[in-house]
Amino acid sequence: MQAARQAYSDGKHFGQQRAFPIAELRGVAVQASRWLSSDELALSLSIPSATNTVAVKDLNAGAGMGLLRRVENLVRNTKGYRAQVQGRYEHAVRRIDELAAVADTPFEHTGELAVKQSELEQLSAQLRVEASGPEARAAAEQAGERMEAMGRKPGWSLLLNPTPALLADMGVDPVEYKARIARAAGNDVPAAVRDVARPGR
Repeated sequence: MQAARQAYSDGKHFGQQRAFPIAELRGVAVQASRWLSSDELALSLSIPSATNTVAVKDLNAGAGMGLLRRVENLVRNTKGYRAQVQGRYEHAVRRIDELAAVADTPFEHTGELAVKQSELEQLSAQLRVEASGPEARAAAEQAGERMEAMGRKPGWSLLLNPTPALLADMGVDPVEYKARIARAAGNDVPAAVRDVARPGR
């Protein structure tokens, strides 16, 4: 029991990456590793085995019989676990054979995929041209002017430049908010920002 508690303490920096031996049964080590996402200790054997868990509260309560029962279940289920692993291995081998049989089969939609890829490249090129054209640049400049008139800057979030409604929801005094903005900007604050910070707006 003390070894299990010590393993839980030692495992706080390792989690499931490291298991600590806490006992030995007929030359087989009983190992314990710590779950970092819950207050539990994972128990396993040094031979291929399933994993069982014990709550730390049970360790601290001195529930030795519960810990022993979990270890006994691990030992008792080793044959069943081996059969499970063998079944998964055989299934993986069958899947490898199935996939190898179709690995060299030509993709039936190759021609369609090539056409779609060509269309995508053409559309992307067209969008790049339109985005760099005079109309797109003019629209971007107008959007920047509107943002500046509202006292905003590109990339500002509402928490850095909040609306009156957001200030009210946050319980922030608009007058004090305006004063902080003024101090931060060296009193060079757009009129729109001062208006946003006025009470009642």
